[in-house]
Parts: sequence; structure tokens; C-alpha cells
Amino acid sequence: MTLEQAQAEIFFAHLASVEEHIAYGDRQFYMSLLWQHENTKSGPLSSSQIMYLERMYNKYSMEEIKKKEEFVQNYSDHHREIAVRCAQYYADQYPPYYDAIVEKVLDEPYRHILSFNEFNKMCNNKYALKVLSSYKEEVKYQVGDFVQIRATNRVDLANTNHKEGHQPRRSVCRTMANKFCMVLEVNAKPITRAAKGARVYKVLITDEAQPIYAHESDLKKAKGKKK
Repeated sequence: MTLEQAQAEIFFAHLASVEEHIAYGDRQFYMSLLWQHENTKSGPLSSSQIMYLERMYNKYSMEEIKKKEEFVQNYSDHHREIAVRCAQYYADQYPPYYDAIVEKVLDEPYRHILSFNEFNKMCNNKYALKVLSSYKEEVKYQVGDFVQIRATNRVDLANTNHKEGHQPRRSVCRTMANKFCMVLEVNAKPITRAAKGARVYKVLITDEAQPIYAHESDLKKAKGKKK
């Protein structure tokens, strides 16, 4: 028996003992390697196959399994707040991402419990981290402030609703340029853009009856307009 074959025996023995913790996709790969390992007619595992087997061995080490179990046991309202914000972001994307995780969170926003892998997948990617960072940024405008819509605005995005099939034309941005308005509500909608200035405000344009939504990046301090 070669050194690599001896290592493979150790890896397979451990993985067999923790098989119930192995994710479906990993289990399929593990089973195919195990079949090849036990079937002498197929020949020994290659160096690259043993390398992947070792990665799986490390991924499902007792330390990693314990860490993931403790994560579930310690899942708190703080985790739920983060998960809800990320789920709201992904639910608004078209096409949507992480459907199963998003549904799990939004169906029970105050009671759900995500696994370590679910939480890490949806909440620790670069887009989710940008969204979460936006929630932490200082609020630029307050209720009652007079503001002006920028010439470079994209208010069409703030007023798009994919679920209801409502999407204003891009041309609406030109008609809204430089208009004065009053802030009616801060954080009027969940943040659904992984970009700077993504906080959403509800504003009422001067001489208009219906309020609209605008991202913080669509607004600027009003010039030449007093309350």
C-alpha cells in the first residue's frame, strides 16, 4: 500500500463516520470516489482525487462540524436581522438568487434558523456585505428635510416592483431631474441595491399629490428652496 492509499483509507474512514453531516453534492462525489477506491478494477485514485478527498476530510473535520452545530445553537435575533436584510435584497433581484434560503427566512423572519452554510452563502458574499454596510451608514436626510432630485437620478429603480411587474420607464428620470421634494420617510423600503447611497426614502415632490421612492444617491440638498 502506497502512502497516498494509506491516506485515502484514513480520509474514507473519517468521512464514513460523519456521513450524515455531508452535504448532498459532496456526498455524491464522496460515494463515487469510495466506489472507485473499493473497486480494484477501476485502478487507484489519482493524486488530484486524493487531494479533493483531503479537502472534504478537512471540510467535515470534527472541529468544523462542532463549529457549525454551535452556530445553529447560538443563532440569535442578530443573525435573523442580518439574514432578513440579505433575503429582502435577494428577493428583489431578477432573476432571484438563493430561493430556498430566502423563502425560509422571509416565511419566518423572527423564528427561522439557518445552518452555518446557508447563512454563510447568503450573507457573507460581496453583494450581501455591501448591502449590510449600507444599513450602517449614517442617514443623510431626515423626515421633513427639503431635498432636490439629482439630474443623474435613477428613481425608476427605486420605484420598480418586480413581483407586481411594475417598472417605470427610464425616461421618468429626466422628468424628475432637479425637482424639489420633502422627505416623508427614511428607510421606506428594504435596501435592494449593492451600491453606495442605496438607502430608500419616501419623498413628496412639490405640487404633486402622490409620493415616490428615491435612493439616497438620487437626492441632494435643496438649493434655493426654503421650508
